[in-house]
Amino acid sequence: MSENAPSDWKGTTQQGSGWSSVIVDSPVHPEQANENTTLQATRDSWSGAELVAAIQAAGRYVRETDQQTRALTKRLQELVAQVREQLSAAVGRAEAAEARERELRRWAEEAVEAAEERTRAAEMRAQRAEAWLARVAEAVQAEFPVRAEEITQGKDQIAA
Repeated sequence: MSENAPSDWKGTTQQGSGWSSVIVDSPVHPEQANENTTLQATRDSWSGAELVAAIQAAGRYVRETDQQTRALTKRLQELVAQVREQLSAAVGRAEAAEARERELRRWAEEAVEAAEERTRAAEMRAQRAEAWLARVAEAVQAEFPVRAEEITQGKDQIAA
């Protein structure tokens, strides 16, 4: 601050990482007992130049704080916009994934239904084939009677 400061007045300016502040300690007067007399003593001990310097330092601090607040507010708005954009993109991806899932589920259901239909058709063909083979077997037995001993001998020859 000012070089003319009384010996009982202490003041410092702290600056760092873009922030500056003024720390002002009131003069130390042990005989002054209450807040009002201490405040009056503080005002009386400052010279006009020191007071102006303290006001200027406080003004700089307020301006810097305001500037930093505006910068932080702008950055916050940018971050909110980014988050909003990313969230919108994520929602879009989720909706696309859900649509794809519905499409795959529909396709799978159609494939299962088609497979079930083919299975039913194959079962019907198998039943018809069994019925046809049973009729053929009956016709063969009716037209070509074979004795039981001949069947047993034929099985034995095949097994050997």
